[in-house]
Amino acid sequence: MAGSPVSYAVSVEGLQEAQYVLRVLDPKLSGKLQSRVRRAILPIARDAQRDTGVGLSGISDGRGGRSSLAEQASAAAAGIKVARGRKGWVVRQTNKTGAIVEFAANGKTPQGRALVDVLDRHFGPPGRLLWHAADQRRDEVQGQVRDEVEKTIAEANAQLGRVI
Repeated sequence: MAGSPVSYAVSVEGLQEAQYVLRVLDPKLSGKLQSRVRRAILPIARDAQRDTGVGLSGISDGRGGRSSLAEQASAAAAGIKVARGRKGWVVRQTNKTGAIVEFAANGKTPQGRALVDVLDRHFGPPGRLLWHAADQRRDEVQGQVRDEVEKTIAEANAQLGRVI
């Protein structure tokens, strides 16, 4: 989705500073930290993708036909990605279908209201996938990211200790 995608930021104090220092001191270890942090955040994305598993029919596919809610949910799940943003790591919805499934709230037409009713019934209120998964996993993921940062810093300190 061009512009500003729907996303949930995962912030851990000191992560950006650690990444900067490691990039300067040891780019290889910096890459290792990136992989570790991404792996720690993946459970939020996986939970959000798993929460899309529903099947109903009747939503327009935009080409004059109909597509099932399962197809829409599948498209929404495919758009959920973990990425490194400007200010840190984010779990992001990258496609329009996913953004609609995630945040559709006020239908202005009867069809729009019907869509929102179906989404609310099957996925809950707006913030249906990403926000729900993030709320469920926030503390666990932030703790794991902190642990990975500390583990990587310990490795960097050990390497520096061998050099000095």
